[in-house]
Amino acid sequence: MAQIVDAQEYPATASGRRRWLALVPVAVVLLVFAATLEPVQRTWRTVLGLAGLAPLAVTMSGNIADDDGAPIAHAFVRVGQEGQLAATYTDGAGRYVLA
Repeated sequence: MAQIVDAQEYPATASGRRRWLALVPVAVVLLVFAATLEPVQRTWRTVLGLAGLAPLAVTMSGNIADDDGAPIAHAFVRVGQEGQLAATYTDGAGRYVLA
């Protein structure tokens, strides 16, 4: 049995496709917006780092103390790995954070 279609109507399959195509710009805008959020960026950096496609961001923290266990204020701390250097100074309580 043949289907009669009005010349001004799109077949059902074409209109369904057009609806999906109309959602593409919306999806792109949502992806671009999500990419600007810090938790999403942090997650992707971790995923890419674990896959070996980007360096992993590492945070290191600790305390610097003398032989008697007293904190050393304003001590210079430097860490190097694979040509990358990070440096900081300890605070008044001997604590430091390197990222």
